[in-house]
Amino acid sequence: MKKILLPFIAMGALFVGCSSESASDPTVGESPVVKEKTLASKGESMWSALQRMGVSEYFDSLSQSGVMPAMASNTSFGGACASPALKMDENTRYLDELESVFDEGEQVKGVCGNALKLNDGQVAPLGVNLIDSLSVGTVEFWFRPNADFLDASARTLLGNDGSRVHFFYKNGELYFQKNHADQHFFVKGAVTLSDDWNLIAGQWGDGYMSLWVNGTLVAKMKHELGYAPARRNKPFENLLVIGYKSYCCMEGAGQFEGMTTSGSFDQFRISNIPRYEIVDGTNEEVEDIEIDDTDTSVCALGLEYEIIKDMDKSIEFEIKAHKVCFPDGEEITLADIYDQIGYSLETHAGTEIAPSLPVGSVYYGCIDLTGTKPVLNLANCTGLGPGSYRLYFSYEGKRTYYSFKVAGEEIE
Repeated sequence: MKKILLPFIAMGALFVGCSSESASDPTVGESPVVKEKTLASKGESMWSALQRMGVSEYFDSLSQSGVMPAMASNTSFGGACASPALKMDENTRYLDELESVFDEGEQVKGVCGNALKLNDGQVAPLGVNLIDSLSVGTVEFWFRPNADFLDASARTLLGNDGSRVHFFYKNGELYFQKNHADQHFFVKGAVTLSDDWNLIAGQWGDGYMSLWVNGTLVAKMKHELGYAPARRNKPFENLLVIGYKSYCCMEGAGQFEGMTTSGSFDQFRISNIPRYEIVDGTNEEVEDIEIDDTDTSVCALGLEYEIIKDMDKSIEFEIKAHKVCFPDGEEITLADIYDQIGYSLETHAGTEIAPSLPVGSVYYGCIDLTGTKPVLNLANCTGLGPGSYRLYFSYEGKRTYYSFKVAGEEIE
């Protein structure tokens, strides 16, 4: 029997439709766990499907089909676990013990009951879509890294894909992001994560945006804004996910590639108060983050594409570059750069086929660069043999790609 999950989950309670612009105080309740194992295509991991389709599009497509992968449920042991385990109280808006059986990962012993262990590339969607504003808040969770956690230069932990709330680890530093529309905010600090459990927290609403590990302040900056969800009218765009992050919305923090995770997670809690107190003399070595406003040359660049037409195997791409320059931190979108983009083609395994595809011609019968936007006509790839390919787009040193297959071969 198919189970249908309603398209919006807000703070642990099920709601149909969009959130209003005003802040609300949703009730904490039970979210159902749907255990059908449904991936976008046969043999494709959830991370790969999310990377190909996007978080909102992936979960919306499954919701429309009437099935969903297993999500975390809003469960609690009712305070049965001793400190330092997190507990539910009157200021808890959402508490998940991560006792659910997910499509990916395995259950291991946690801080309180079971925990979820994810290997590199595995993903677990949480059961909360943060569609409501929160002027004051704290997000906390337990994390224990796997042995290969540091094998990658950057690892995501959890968050939503627009980085409205997102935690990640890069080159020995822990980051907490809290973006707003066209504004990138983050704090970071050097952290050596224990190979045992680490309690990670990000909070706002007390005059600061701050990051904490095991109750110790890691970084802070003066900050007066609350949490603001993305409002692009896309279902699941604010869904919190463990283990997946695209390159979107991390330009301000200097991260331009998607990330996986590797480790165990337990007890995820959202509160409507600051749980940690910043007092005079506390962690005096931690300085407020400041940007040199005399340097106007520091800019970060990101590149992305959007599929604007996909009919009869004809795919049209809208390619945009996003530039964030400091000290303002304002994001500038560069559109209409079709003729400034570099195009190339490789196999999925990385073998170079065409290092350069100049604008103005059609290549292999299906890569059409003659119009105002690149078009991939999969029905006419007469010049390519069966297999899996990547069409690369590059701009000022940044690259992204679209994966496609010819003659039914699956992408590995």
